[in-house]
Amino acid sequence: MYRLIASDLDETLLNSEKHVSSIDREAIRKARQANVRFVCCGGRGFLSMQNTFKEIDSFEKENEYTVSFNGAVITENKNNRILSFDGIGYDMARMLFEEGLHYGLCIHIYTLTTVYIYGITKDEVEYLRGRMEYEELPTPDISFLKDEMITKALFVSTDQDYLHRIEKELSEKYEGFEITYSSNRYIEFLKTGINKGYGLRKLAEYLGIDMKECIAVGDNFNDYSMLKEAGLGVAVRNAAEGLKPLCDYVTKRSCEEGAVAEVIETFVLNQNG
Repeated sequence: MYRLIASDLDETLLNSEKHVSSIDREAIRKARQANVRFVCCGGRGFLSMQNTFKEIDSFEKENEYTVSFNGAVITENKNNRILSFDGIGYDMARMLFEEGLHYGLCIHIYTLTTVYIYGITKDEVEYLRGRMEYEELPTPDISFLKDEMITKALFVSTDQDYLHRIEKELSEKYEGFEITYSSNRYIEFLKTGINKGYGLRKLAEYLGIDMKECIAVGDNFNDYSMLKEAGLGVAVRNAAEGLKPLCDYVTKRSCEEGAVAEVIETFVLNQNG
């Protein structure tokens, strides 16, 4: 029996309009009626997920939880109460920021409350529209973040070969961070050992739920750690092709058609089927 569903947001639970479809909302409601928890497990920060919480009726609710920043932060939705924080810290953020400048890429630096972006492009502005708020840095300087809780950093490029080259070069040059990819445009840097699988496992332990009783749903390689950790790892139809063979199940529906609802209907509402 499954007791918890962890779902990625962008390109998984959310459609191209950045909303949860009516079919997914109804399926989530039915899952909760069957005493199965539904947890958003995203790469973005929890503050940027508030509209999604409203759509799935978990906004400002006690005993509703979120894994955000790719596993670096776990919160209870009521008052966004922080249960766990595992960020990269300022020194690592500064080093990555300087490397991002060297590679000539758009750079995101995430604190608990704000996303700071330097070198943003028109394409990135369009991609982020409706997804999250951010502050654009006018100069290449993050020294004002020295005392902030920094969760992660990322570089932006749609050239995947270039991002993989950066991974190889930085991995040979530095230690102390974990690298993952998301949305076919981001290379992300987190504290060593921190990923969505870590965040899901830590939340499941907090809730007294065995990982075998968890379903994880995602679309990209930053989801792989939780898909591997969960009792059932699911890729949506529109997932990165390289991810699909690594999963237990691939949905017939895409994120535009209610992929999460398909998972709930198949493995929760029909658990005896």
